[in-house]
Amino acid sequence: QGFHLEYSSGYTQGTVGFGVDLNAYMGIKLDSGRGRSGSGLLPVDSSTNQADDEFGTLGGAVKMRISNSELKYGQLRPYNPVIAVADARLVPATATGFQLTSTEIDDLTIDAGHFTSSKDFNQAGSRDGFYSTYAPGAEGGSVDYVGANWVASDALSFSAYASRYEDLWRQYYGNAIYNLAIDDQQALNFDFNIYRTLDEGKSVAGDIDVTAWSLATAYSIGAHTFTIAHQRVHGDQPFDYLTLGGG
Repeated sequence: QGFHLEYSSGYTQGTVGFGVDLNAYMGIKLDSGRGRSGSGLLPVDSSTNQADDEFGTLGGAVKMRISNSELKYGQLRPYNPVIAVADARLVPATATGFQLTSTEIDDLTIDAGHFTSSKDFNQAGSRDGFYSTYAPGAEGGSVDYVGANWVASDALSFSAYASRYEDLWRQYYGNAIYNLAIDDQQALNFDFNIYRTLDEGKSVAGDIDVTAWSLATAYSIGAHTFTIAHQRVHGDQPFDYLTLGGG
């Protein structure tokens, strides 16, 4: 059984506004039968190799707003193409660091962040750095990224991100989406994505030289959508990603 409590304040008045976000998460094992360790949803005691009966975390972040720009620091849940903190398990994972979101220019969103530690979905405390999914034992340091999302028109939008995962990889991402309205009931959607990933720093995950891309075409009619997609991964290594709650 999982419990989530989240609070997000408004901002103080004035040119610079301040606020706070708080969270409290708890996981409880309902079946404490002998030998049962679940499916990784709960922390496991290293001495007994048994899942803990319960665990909980308290966290939060402070935030500041100037005009249409917001800066946060603390335990956050960034979600974008280069770092995703998923919430598909008992309690969400979090990452500790800074995140800046700005919409000063109409139809353009700037997203940037610097994160130094993480708390996975089955951890009661944070750990320095992050670890990768497909490179066993590969753990890097901080994560930095900057990206932009531009809505060019009602039919066309673009996204671009660049990120650095300390001592593991550098990653670049691009996306283009085009919507073509046929009539009031029918439409076509084209969605192109591409990632370019290269090893970085100490290269603790080994050599990385991967290009991954996909193209999806969707036809919508009324309440129904039919999608055809094609994806390719070029390189001798898998398309790796950060592990934070399966993100």
